[in-house]
Amino acid sequence: MNSNEKNSLSRERDALDEIIREVAIHHGISVGRDDPILMTYTINRQVMESATGIQKMILNDHLKGLRTLSKELQDEAAGRLEQTMREATNSICLALEQEAKRLFSLQRMENEMVVRKMMEEYRHLQRFSSISFLVSFLGFATALAVLWYTG
Repeated sequence: MNSNEKNSLSRERDALDEIIREVAIHHGISVGRDDPILMTYTINRQVMESATGIQKMILNDHLKGLRTLSKELQDEAAGRLEQTMREATNSICLALEQEAKRLFSLQRMENEMVVRKMMEEYRHLQRFSSISFLVSFLGFATALAVLWYTG
């Protein structure tokens, strides 16, 4: 007999001694080690230990299943989040691109308007300059004519 079997038998004897004492205290009846009621206790304890072992196995299997399911759900959620983030990023990029095009278009229109205004001012100044030159030339020609005839 190895030490594990000896420890198990010792624990069983201690448990039986405890039950014998408890029956004597609570019920006032002395029960011997060979009493059939103790056999019922031993069978019941074995059934309970076996059931406990089976329940532990079932719980462990269930826990493994829950962990696997949890991991799968996390992976699926991460995939969906990644897809949503990609779609949102693409959407934002598209919106930014459209806004940039709109702003560039507005800037181009404003630039064209400024250029048109500048060209109008330039033409106006060119006409004024031409008229001014013509008036100056006529004034000079008049002055020359006056000097020629007076002189």
